[in-house]
Amino acid sequence: MKRKIGSVVLLIIIIISVISLVTFKEKEKLESVETNSNKLISMMFQNEEGNYIESTDINFPINEYVFNAEKSGCENGGTLSWNEEKQKIQASLLTSDKCYAYFDMVSLGKICMGKNLAECFIQNYKKDSSIIYHNGSIKSGEKIMDAEDESYRYSGPYDRVKNYVCLDSKTSGDCESNEDLYRIIGLFKNNSGQYEAKLIKAEGATTVQTGNNSTAPGGSYMADYDYLARTFMASQYDMRVSAYRGSNLQTVASYYWNSTNGTSAEVNNTNMWKESNLNKINLNGFYYNYITARVPNLINNIAYHTWEVGGITNINEETSLTGNAKEVYEYELGENKVKSTDWNCYIDKNETIPCDQENDLTYDAYIGLMYISDYMYGTSPNNWQTLSTLYSNEDVKNDNWMYVGLPEWSISRNAACGTGGRVTQFYGQTNDNVDVWSPFCVRPTFYLTTDVILAEGKGTKESPYRINF
Repeated sequence: MKRKIGSVVLLIIIIISVISLVTFKEKEKLESVETNSNKLISMMFQNEEGNYIESTDINFPINEYVFNAEKSGCENGGTLSWNEEKQKIQASLLTSDKCYAYFDMVSLGKICMGKNLAECFIQNYKKDSSIIYHNGSIKSGEKIMDAEDESYRYSGPYDRVKNYVCLDSKTSGDCESNEDLYRIIGLFKNNSGQYEAKLIKAEGATTVQTGNNSTAPGGSYMADYDYLARTFMASQYDMRVSAYRGSNLQTVASYYWNSTNGTSAEVNNTNMWKESNLNKINLNGFYYNYITARVPNLINNIAYHTWEVGGITNINEETSLTGNAKEVYEYELGENKVKSTDWNCYIDKNETIPCDQENDLTYDAYIGLMYISDYMYGTSPNNWQTLSTLYSNEDVKNDNWMYVGLPEWSISRNAACGTGGRVTQFYGQTNDNVDVWSPFCVRPTFYLTTDVILAEGKGTKESPYRINF
């Protein structure tokens, strides 16, 4: 009897002594394995191809994986279980053992298949570590660095952010063409407080999509970007070709903001968006007709949106229109944006009138361009303090999925000047005052309606998200 009691006590002591916990940090990264023997538990993580890879990396984003209890186990009869409350693995062993903990990759596409895209992405945004919630929680010292607009924005390196969307005539399979690829900038509230997904074309627009002087007469087409680079920037041509992250630089077009002949002599060379030929003819004329003809059901899925087009004023005396991501956002869309009492607007490049809040500083349309703050918040939070003129730094632009290596127009004008627009340059930085008769590339941008349903996809270029029409 005493021997039996002693055996039971010994067994309990052994079980307690070999309880093994895998703990996670606050940021949901794998921290350490506490075991009574080396390599007691092998961590097996599923990759994009569905295979399991053993890893000793302690920085896995655990929210993007789910513990596979059926597959996990031990060689000598031990068992593994997951404690959801404590976010820990517990191993119960009767003897020395070797265990394998399997984690399945869980993508937003799998979770949200057949559900409202915006609502489901917001509910599960922590499943994708590149989605940042801008609610005032990201700080540098005492300064809040996120936009504080309750948006959910994608941030991080070009090839790691999984936000591709294919808009062709299908709802499954490979994308028919790179021309149909878009990327989600983020999820933003509209005037009714509902969230809309904001998309930007993944590559530079071509004349097939946004027109030329023959197909879109009166528009702002200047020339193909490749021709401009060869002819007027020959010394930088190879650099510009290698900088482009798209598939075919030779097809990318360039456009004036508001000019038909590329000179300052035109009377209507104003930087008011409502007067822009690029806006009225190439984007909301030719491009809108192109994309809705290509995919007719998009007529019901592109939102008619109110765009903020007041532009950006001087952020401070030292940096003029330059600032970090938060400062640019505040002067472009936030508390310090242009108001009707602040600045004059322009009938043409020489005559000014007071800005009209309703007619000059907002514009209702289907298609627009990116905001400069969209571009700057595309990089990871540790770079949000960087001035916009320093976004050409390698560590910043290589950490910014919005950078594609093109000189691009944004929708934001220089509000302190009647003929200046804001652009991003091919080497990464932004410029605050480029004449509207200068040629730059464009990537059409628009919002999806609030009722869009996700069909499938992983958000990668090879397996982009698709929507049900």
